[in-house]
Amino acid sequence: MDPWLLAIAPIALCALPLIELAWSLQDTWFTHKAFLVHNAVLDWLMWGSFAAGAVLALSSRARRRTEEALEGLGDIGTTTHLIWLTACFAGVFGELLFIKYCQYRGFQLPQDTAATANIAYNFLHHGTLESSIFGLPSYLAVHFMPVIALFSPLLLLWNSAFMLILVQTACLASMPFAVYLLVYRSARSPSAAFIGLWLSLSSPFFTYLSGASLAAQVCLAAFFLWGILAAEARRWLLAAVFFLLMLLSVEQAPFTFFGLGLYLAFRSGLRDRKAWLFGAGVCLASALLFLVEMKVIRSHPESAEFLYWDNFKNLGDSAQAVVTLALRAPWELAARVVWPLTNLEPLWRMLYSTGFFCVLASWQTLPWILTALPNLMADPASAYHQVLLHYPAYLIGPLWWAMAAGICASFGFARRKGWSALLLAWAFLIGGFNLRGAARALAPNSMRSYFESGPRMAARIPEDASLWASEYMTAWLAGRSHIKSLTRADDPAFRRRLFVPDYILFDKIWILQADPALRSSVAAFLKNERYLKVVEDAGTVLMKHPRAPLRDENGRPPPMALPPPRPGVDFNVQWKK
Repeated sequence: MDPWLLAIAPIALCALPLIELAWSLQDTWFTHKAFLVHNAVLDWLMWGSFAAGAVLALSSRARRRTEEALEGLGDIGTTTHLIWLTACFAGVFGELLFIKYCQYRGFQLPQDTAATANIAYNFLHHGTLESSIFGLPSYLAVHFMPVIALFSPLLLLWNSAFMLILVQTACLASMPFAVYLLVYRSARSPSAAFIGLWLSLSSPFFTYLSGASLAAQVCLAAFFLWGILAAEARRWLLAAVFFLLMLLSVEQAPFTFFGLGLYLAFRSGLRDRKAWLFGAGVCLASALLFLVEMKVIRSHPESAEFLYWDNFKNLGDSAQAVVTLALRAPWELAARVVWPLTNLEPLWRMLYSTGFFCVLASWQTLPWILTALPNLMADPASAYHQVLLHYPAYLIGPLWWAMAAGICASFGFARRKGWSALLLAWAFLIGGFNLRGAARALAPNSMRSYFESGPRMAARIPEDASLWASEYMTAWLAGRSHIKSLTRADDPAFRRRLFVPDYILFDKIWILQADPALRSSVAAFLKNERYLKVVEDAGTVLMKHPRAPLRDENGRPPPMALPPPRPGVDFNVQWKK
């Protein structure tokens, strides 16, 4: 065994965030520099993965030494093995955290991040899931996400969205290591486990999630993988905790549990009556849970705006129409889903991102298929169908579980044939192709004025003040009861439960790019209420109501409706006063 070979992975993974940090800090606008640096690092990793795959494919000596070194992890003792994994995790966590901090410090996180932090703040201080950004008395009208409440006490340590981002990043960083342990536990081979680790780390879906906004469902895959690992280790209480967190994260989780029920029914064969009954019970419970969660959502009058049937307009005008079509002409429904064949491109990306190991699994594919089915049936133009943004979190947990099972099955066969080291070469080659399509989490040339003035402006606004702010500034300021994101005039979220704010924070870019009707209405409102400019700093403007703080008899900012646009009211005149 070569100890230095074992040390390559943790040293490289821990060095990456340090290199990016040191290189980025050479520029005072380090979040822009980090975009260039991170892209270069991804390119290095891509070519490095290709090179490693080529060397292992062509050199039997390299294959032998690499496999011997990795297999040595099984001989160094459990404690040392865990130290190796912990060091690797620290590197991955550091890399993801650096990217998230650059997004946060560079004001590149949209209003979903602020909405999550605002909900957590309101639950912590008022015991409700109110979302002032979306103008909802309860966010359950949008998604079934009570899990936000469980993490809200973190805001007591630091009233910042970044505290919640920290937890989300830790969950994301842990996922590849859950895959490693799932493979290692079944195959008893660190080489096989490393294949799962590298395919997970390089997965384009993993890089999508590394740049996703703060949202409860982003942790869904982590809860699933650790729940499965705990269940396989027969740690039933721990498994129940993770599965409960899944159910509290988003209303699509019951689809995964329905797939788990099918897995439990089929895995023991067709003759095991107990397995069939237990699996059927899980399927029934999953269906009932989905109905309960949807009933909770629809119990809120505002939920009609958030049912998202637009994602499935390609199938029919309503769910009832789709069911009718499925009963009357199932082949026509199937044709709408699979034709043209480009509709199956997301499925192809799922398959090749795992090196096609997921198709070699047995019944473990069922939870993945059930979870991915809504995405594959959705409108091909939607991000939901394309599995972009935060949507990979809905399905990569089951996908990676199937991948882990497929790795175990193929590795056992390859080892008997003496080909196991070739699977390492295959994993590195697939990893290179994965990284070639990796999402770029950071934006170039973005929000320079916010980067310079944002922290100074935020320091001027009291924590208990009600606020309107430009969308990309809200993530810094969401730890308050009442905040609104200045958005398009036709967005009902801004106008719903609108209030007179103590402060308004916006930038000159918003003045130029905002919908003219909204801009004119806001200008008329500023004139009517006689808002005063507090400060202008690097292109951002802070204005304050002359009678702030404003509160009604219930301690809330007074409700209002924007006045209609007024011809002749110049927005520039209002903020220049």
